[in-house]
Amino acid sequence: GEISLSLQDSLLFESAWKNYRQGNCQKASIGFKKYLSQFRENGFFNIQAAYYLAECGFYNQKRAIAKENYAFVLQSQRNEFSEKSAKKLAQIYFDEQAFSLANQYFQKLEKYASHSSNLKVARIGQLRSLHSLGDTFGLKRLSFEILAMDNLENDDVSEANMRLGEYFWMVNKKDSA
Repeated sequence: GEISLSLQDSLLFESAWKNYRQGNCQKASIGFKKYLSQFRENGFFNIQAAYYLAECGFYNQKRAIAKENYAFVLQSQRNEFSEKSAKKLAQIYFDEQAFSLANQYFQKLEKYASHSSNLKVARIGQLRSLHSLGDTFGLKRLSFEILAMDNLENDDVSEANMRLGEYFWMVNKKDSA
């Protein structure tokens, strides 16, 4: 007989997931790609498959695969992979000097952050992205938000103060800088 669509969905995902758990990203990627080619829109495991495929892409320097699949994870409603996907996408785009996109994903990370360490990463990432984009008004807001946080490293305080100084300098309030 014929295998039901639901069973196909599960078997295809489980095969790829087994390879992923065993650390074989090459085989897992092939399996996740096959799964997503058949079940991307309505598969029971489509978010998981996209996330694990993105992870394999990220760790094997296949950034296009990572970006496409992390973005897919974030297009869905909030899920267990949203925070990690936003963090990785922000990092990829920042490394590529695509600061506007990096800032967009650092904002998503700030929204999804479940721990203060990721909140700090999100805000500092936004600060650096906006600095690179020349957005002085955004620097002011983020600098104050960062300086109001607990458990900051000295470097974080220095960076936020430096960006705040830049803001005041740029708006001709040199006495405040």
